[in-house]
Amino acid sequence: MGSDNMIKLIVAALLSFLFSFVLEVPFINLLYKIKFRDSEKLSVDFMGQPTLFNQLHGHNAGTPTGG
Repeated sequence: MGSDNMIKLIVAALLSFLFSFVLEVPFINLLYKIKFRDSEKLSVDFMGQPTLFNQLHGHNAGTPTGG
């Protein structure tokens, strides 16, 4: 009885993995198409000066946030 449940669990896990794997790329393409992107954020310190964060993370602006 225990091995039947284990086989069902493994099959369910494999089907879930395959389902996610197949739909991953179309979902990311959909996010690009509808322009669901992270907005640019400029962080400033208490004196109003841009911080190092802007230089280090500026390349991430426009990246889809669904992932």
